[in-house]
Amino acid sequence: MLKPEITLERAKIIGNEIHADWTRIDLEQFRMGLEVELEHGGLHPETNVTNDDAVMTAKIALAHLMDIPDYYARLNKMEHKAERYWERKRKEEQLREKLKEGVLTIRDEIAGWKNKMEAIEHLVPQLREQLAAVELSGMKKHIAKEAAKFEDLFDEGMKRVNELRERVTAFEKNAEHEFLKGKEKLRTALMKEKEKLDELLNDLAAFFEKLEKKFENFMYEVKEKLPESTVIW
Repeated sequence: MLKPEITLERAKIIGNEIHADWTRIDLEQFRMGLEVELEHGGLHPETNVTNDDAVMTAKIALAHLMDIPDYYARLNKMEHKAERYWERKRKEEQLREKLKEGVLTIRDEIAGWKNKMEAIEHLVPQLREQLAAVELSGMKKHIAKEAAKFEDLFDEGMKRVNELRERVTAFEKNAEHEFLKGKEKLRTALMKEKEKLDELLNDLAAFFEKLEKKFENFMYEVKEKLPESTVIW
């Protein structure tokens, strides 16, 4: 609804009808009062007590100004302050909802990281078992140097997994609480850490992918050197 506009001339005519004392009542304040009261009445039918009657509305405005001469100037400041407050509250609520969505995304990311690390942790024992089978077959003494390299690589990989798990655990512990505080610096720092964890996990996955391929080639070469009756995996 458009705000009603009352001119000073119109306000004075209405004020004269109710015998407003212009020595006590400021005409501009009275004009503002008419606009405010008409606007308030027009916003909600159930609160339109004057039914847009100019004289009745003027009496309400006059009553306020008789008690507080600058009532409508003060009311205007208060309304602007309240509007700013509630606009900020609405934005904060929208941000909070957005942050909640962000937290859900982070939860999914963390779950994905854990799944990848679990897959790696299951892979390493399998590779170690195959390496142990090489040793049992009697071949390890012939390829001890290559086998030892893989043992070192498995240890390095698991060390990186454990370090990353500690970092993910710390991130998971702090992420939701810090993220929902709504402080830009905290969110920025968290998102940088998230990006770093993504990068580290991708590097780790690539490390194990290459390791697995190298180990497959190694095991193939081992098998080729064994008698056909010997099975090591």
